[in-house]
Amino acid sequence: MKESVVTFTLSGRSFAVSLSAVSEILRYCRFTPIPGVPGHVRGLLNLRGSLLAVVDPRVLLEIKDDSPDVSPALVLYTSGKSTENNQLTQQQDNLVALLVDEIGDIVSPEECSQHSLPANVPESHRAFLAGVIDCGKASHTLINVDMITNPNLDNEKSGQ
Repeated sequence: MKESVVTFTLSGRSFAVSLSAVSEILRYCRFTPIPGVPGHVRGLLNLRGSLLAVVDPRVLLEIKDDSPDVSPALVLYTSGKSTENNQLTQQQDNLVALLVDEIGDIVSPEECSQHSLPANVPESHRAFLAGVIDCGKASHTLINVDMITNPNLDNEKSGQ
């Protein structure tokens, strides 16, 4: 593993994303549902005057949403744009809100090792996943941030 990751859960399953892709974490927010968009795009979030697409990875990963009907935590990600020194660009056009159930920890590269996806991962999910991180006591599925936060993704699972 090359860099630190942020862990989170979706319906009791543990996932992670690169810390360099996280712009900020929102513990509570309201978003506005938008009709006519793919199913994985839940709506729009007004964040300090900028509109961000709100993406639900459960739809793309075919995970049953058994979370309570409360406002989930949101993690904001860039769509993969970075500068030479690996710092995120601050262009609001590159930010997307990713719905999660619970934020976990920040894990350093020294604590874990990264492995490729197991052979039994469905082909339809592979584009959204980047591997598995083994941290001894816990394992986390690493999310491909560029793919999972793409609000324009044309995917049959997304409900369109």
